[in-house]
Amino acid sequence: MSSNGPAGRSLSIDQLTDLRAKTEAVSAHLRKRLEGHLGTMRVAFAPRWVLGKHVRSGVREDLVGSDAALEQLKQRYSGFRGMPFLLPRELEDGPVSIEGVLELYPWEYTLAVGGKAIKMTSPVRWVANYRCGYDLGQLREAIASKQPLRNDDAKGFVLGSLVLVMLLEKTPGLTQLLTDLRYDVEIAPSEELGGLPLVTIHAGVPSFKPDDAVILSATRFSGVPEFIELIDLEAANALADPFAAGIRSALAR
Repeated sequence: MSSNGPAGRSLSIDQLTDLRAKTEAVSAHLRKRLEGHLGTMRVAFAPRWVLGKHVRSGVREDLVGSDAALEQLKQRYSGFRGMPFLLPRELEDGPVSIEGVLELYPWEYTLAVGGKAIKMTSPVRWVANYRCGYDLGQLREAIASKQPLRNDDAKGFVLGSLVLVMLLEKTPGLTQLLTDLRYDVEIAPSEELGGLPLVTIHAGVPSFKPDDAVILSATRFSGVPEFIELIDLEAANALADPFAAGIRSALAR
């Protein structure tokens, strides 16, 4: 996915260096803030709120609708047993093993620049999934290099993605809570993962891609075909306060 701010800006080396340093600082702050919020809401994101007794947990409780949720999970899971995961069997009836801890992974995409494939990373958007034996980068690398996947770990990543999506579908209040904290939550199917839906969280601060010449120059200098989008400082400084805007709208009625 592309950037969320204006693209195609021309930057000098000094401007790029300054923006890159500021981008790293802002990105680290935003990620730490998001990790703190998700940690505080850990109980609300527990997989048992979807699967009830069908998830392996220290708290085994029946939950209305959990049997139907398991059947829905089985159906969705069956759609991702083929390429690129090649999972060996259907989802069993026994308790599903999902660790109820959310982790964040960088949101990445490939950009064709000057005939080269550049891996782009957003400094303000992350993929969330339950912790498992693969992180998103490891899974992407294994698939891209056609390495045999560790079946249990690949299964864990697929199940985590599907259950997290189901939880947000079932509990729209979680998405609303994150929205109130100024995050944008989206479900983004990943082409490289066979269309697997990934939950992405954007911190609400705009970022942008500079023009192709800047990206090519930076990647030639580093020797690595990777580039991180830059924080749009002007747009960041002009961010509106949705809470205050809502109050003003209520008063104007």
